[in-house]
Amino acid sequence: MKNKPLVSIVIPVYNVEKYIEQCLNSVVNQTYKNLEIITIIDGSKDKSEAIVEEFAKKDNRIRIISRENQGLLSTRIEGIKKCKGEYIIFVDSDDWINLSMIEEMLNIALQTKADLVKCSAVEENIQKGKQRIIPLPFEDVLITKEKFKEKIYPLFFKGKNLYICAQLIRTAAINITNINELQKNINCAEDVYANLTIYETINSVYFLNKTLYHYRSNPEGITKDPNIATLERNLKEVLFVYNKIFDKLIYWEMDNIENRKATSLKILEKLSAVLIKIANNNQVNFKYKYELIASMFLDKKFIAVINILNVNDIKSIKSKRKIILLNMYKQNIRRSIICSKLFYRIRMFRNFILNH
Repeated sequence: MKNKPLVSIVIPVYNVEKYIEQCLNSVVNQTYKNLEIITIIDGSKDKSEAIVEEFAKKDNRIRIISRENQGLLSTRIEGIKKCKGEYIIFVDSDDWINLSMIEEMLNIALQTKADLVKCSAVEENIQKGKQRIIPLPFEDVLITKEKFKEKIYPLFFKGKNLYICAQLIRTAAINITNINELQKNINCAEDVYANLTIYETINSVYFLNKTLYHYRSNPEGITKDPNIATLERNLKEVLFVYNKIFDKLIYWEMDNIENRKATSLKILEKLSAVLIKIANNNQVNFKYKYELIASMFLDKKFIAVINILNVNDIKSIKSKRKIILLNMYKQNIRRSIICSKLFYRIRMFRNFILNH
């Protein structure tokens, strides 16, 4: 490769002492060497920073930025503002990447002049020794701006999410002003929130059909998910982030009833994932959960979502959570909680049978 542009790899670090060494080894040993490795220690309270410092002693490409905890989105934005590379990529500190990832993605970016190259990823459940490929919506194809309305933008409300990791972005294609104006305390769905802004200013995307990114599945059970205060924030953040898609539909000139319904169903699906965690949380009693869900049902953003839909819209979708979504749509608090608890128990029983 004659042209060897600098590539910045941004790694947010927060309490990952078990995993950060594997992550950094996969980064510093890349076959492509012209790297700037920005590790942002976001108020980590374990030994993560000390481990990063040991790596930095041996590799002068590693920059360490240490600060008080401000959250994942704020950390990514800090990385964008501080990076010097012609290209930028995000790697979460509990994940790892193939050793040839940067070289392969950069080759495609230079050959096709794509503003963004996205590869496929694999979800790694280390505890169970299982892998699940997270497929791309398109394979080995360059999609330019004139096709975004047809192929890219619908992914935000109809298809799978365009996660912010596993994508190499030409830094100059990112509008720093727009990124800096994002609400930085968003932690749930922050990648969707950031990508809504990133995909607004890029002119082309190449989907590389190679599995180069390894996403570590959370080894802990659902009842050990974030505390109830965090889950309460997550409900508000999902409503906030995914409601932004309604604004984008107008901007994209795609504001019709079909797309509004698809967006509304997407929001209910995302809310149901948080609701399942709340229903199975052992930190609070049923009354607290009831009042929490009741407050969500009274939220103006939630009411606007269900007003777009009718009961047949819910019944027509293919979803394992359909009964939960129906009760959310009907704003039946008690049944929403009970169905969420049953859904989780059935899923755990099924997993137990499959693994024994």
